[in-house]
Amino acid sequence: MEDLKKYVLVDSSKLKKSLEEGKLKYLSFISDNIEYWEDLFIYDEEKSELEKFLLYRTAGAFDIHGYIDDGDIAPPVFDYLTNKLKTIKNVKQIECKSNLEKKEYYSSKRVVIVFLDDGTKLYLETDTANSLMYDLGDFFREVLVKRFGRTWYQNYIKSFQLPEDKEDRWYKPFKFYYFYTLVSDSFNGLELSDEEIECLKALEERAKYTHTLKNMILVPFRYNMFRGKLNSKTYSGKNIKDRLDLTIVDLKDMLDKVNNDSIFQKRIRDKRGLSSLKSVEFLLDNQKILFPDIPEYTKEMEENSIKAITLRSKLIIKTLK
Repeated sequence: MEDLKKYVLVDSSKLKKSLEEGKLKYLSFISDNIEYWEDLFIYDEEKSELEKFLLYRTAGAFDIHGYIDDGDIAPPVFDYLTNKLKTIKNVKQIECKSNLEKKEYYSSKRVVIVFLDDGTKLYLETDTANSLMYDLGDFFREVLVKRFGRTWYQNYIKSFQLPEDKEDRWYKPFKFYYFYTLVSDSFNGLELSDEEIECLKALEERAKYTHTLKNMILVPFRYNMFRGKLNSKTYSGKNIKDRLDLTIVDLKDMLDKVNNDSIFQKRIRDKRGLSSLKSVEFLLDNQKILFPDIPEYTKEMEENSIKAITLRSKLIIKTLK
């Protein structure tokens, strides 16, 4: 089982600039030595799965990656998905980001263009099927709210001597870094309950599978950004939160309720007009080939609780093993 995060590289020049004048400068009191940060962000097989995942997310939020800045576009992903597409009868030709001109794919590193026998041209992009951050973030917040109240982030701000205003330009990356320090320090004496420990173990196991080939899928162009946003909803009105089951629900709803591509393009803010309901139809027709097993949550699993996060995680692990 290959961890795709190992392909994601940190750019030393970006790191240096961030440490001097960017988001990383807020942590310069920890160390202003670039080698310290290079050693921290380099892929380390010995770290726990959650540590590797959170450092991956932290480096991404700091924008200090080189050319490959996302596990979803690691080189093996395109080979894996291309081989799947080749087994579909009406697929004539496949082009991936590595051999497309910039004007064709508009600087997207995720794009896969599929040509069908009837001349149809589908723009798709790579994505993570079952994402981890929403449930992991909810777990951290549940744990911290219980200890510090709903203003738990103030404790985090004081810990790192950060400004009182929660500005997006530093708040998101430092939140990831704070979560990383909690995991790496075994929660620094917070004394987790048995239920919380069980949940943390399930999330650790789930992190092992999140950036593996079996968890990589294709979605319509621009849809990966839409499904990951906090307030993105299915046509049925449920928050998608990067969930595979609700993604499938949304794609099916779109075919039922959207009558033309322009509405779809407007919905996912595709100003270039590359999105297509034909892409949605193609993906659903070939769901068994292009998607892993779809998790089916029980009512108990849908709750926003430590127990529900544990149950959801264990179910997702089963679909990816």
